[in-house]
Amino acid sequence: MIIMHSRTVAKVVEVVCEAPGVKTLILECPVMAVKAKPGQFIMLWLPGQEEVPMSLSLIKPPRLIGVTVKAVGDTTRALHALSKGSLLGVRGPYGRGFTVAKLKALTIGGGVGVAPLAPLAEEIKAKGGLVTAIVAATTAEALIFKERFSKVVDELIVATDDGSEGIKGRAHEVLDSLLSGKSFDMIYACGPEPMLFEVVKIASRFKTSLEASLERYIKCGVGLCGSCAINGMRVCVDGPVFTLEELLKMTELGKFRREASGRKVSIE
Repeated sequence: MIIMHSRTVAKVVEVVCEAPGVKTLILECPVMAVKAKPGQFIMLWLPGQEEVPMSLSLIKPPRLIGVTVKAVGDTTRALHALSKGSLLGVRGPYGRGFTVAKLKALTIGGGVGVAPLAPLAEEIKAKGGLVTAIVAATTAEALIFKERFSKVVDELIVATDDGSEGIKGRAHEVLDSLLSGKSFDMIYACGPEPMLFEVVKIASRFKTSLEASLERYIKCGVGLCGSCAINGMRVCVDGPVFTLEELLKMTELGKFRREASGRKVSIE
């Protein structure tokens, strides 16, 4: 059954600059805050701009949610221009989120993909679980949520491609090394698709359960248009979080994406 939530109005209560070109908008939106789950996304709309999907980086019932936005186009730059008191349209939450349980968890995030893993780590800890977090970016300047993770997780591992902070290396390389000496009940991942492609291979090799959040071009958010399809699965309703078993069957993962027109193109 298709569920198209009506749009509601959210108010910006705080804007946080996380890194160059990356801001978190904290929104007052009780209807979302009380039912959203880690890993789900919402659709945001501003007059004169296209509607865009955003993963939730803050879930704080009964009133607050947050989205972390990287300025990459007209709509995201318009979102960056908002300030305290600004209003915007929202609908959702949509999609299948992460499994939240009391377990020994490892989160691995690259770039702004770190953001939706933060509320997940907080909820796992609230249930009495143990969390190790890999927070990665290209440079130290691009790292986000490092302080937030440090306040909640049992172990924080920072990595940068250029070695400007933490371990020098890519996120999946740090994961490979870590799993050589430690085991976890579940790996949770979010980040650029080439990174996730490597994470899937590593999790499979170490026979460790994995849930990964995919980012695809989402228009409707409710499974109608098919613009976000990957190997016949719709990221907006079948995901955005997928299991290791599902990911291993995706022959397009890390190789192809779809443009706004729906045309399939290679991932560079």
